[in-house]
Amino acid sequence: MDPPESSKHAAARRKELPHLPEHMRRFDPEVQAWVDVAKERWDKVLADLSKETAPTPESFFLRARALEGKGKTAEAINAYAGVYTLNFGGSTKLTEKALKRSITLYAVLGNEDRVGETRAQAKIYKELFGAGGLCEGASSEVVAL
Repeated sequence: MDPPESSKHAAARRKELPHLPEHMRRFDPEVQAWVDVAKERWDKVLADLSKETAPTPESFFLRARALEGKGKTAEAINAYAGVYTLNFGGSTKLTEKALKRSITLYAVLGNEDRVGETRAQAKIYKELFGAGGLCEGASSEVVAL
């Protein structure tokens, strides 16, 4: 969940690649995408993830970060939804972070037609992670909902 740290780990592992058998010298697309998120190379993140065979909660999260970075707020919100929709039994940190970012983006989007979605996001967050409260950084509009 820490792109700069992930990027450092990937760089360290790449130095070891020549010591591995040929078939083990590949990184999953998500690994390269974390590196590119750390460097804010949003188009590269999307290109990295186009190589995945099946979407995962992690790839939805990375795609959402890239879309958010490109200013495509509505698309990012939809991609974040892929994280917590698919992420049953996976990392709760990933789900929590996706919900926080999604809630924050609803305020940026400012689309009255999506108030119901915003309310639902806030409720899910409060029940799963917020101990009855909203995430830090939630806008006054979201709190009012």
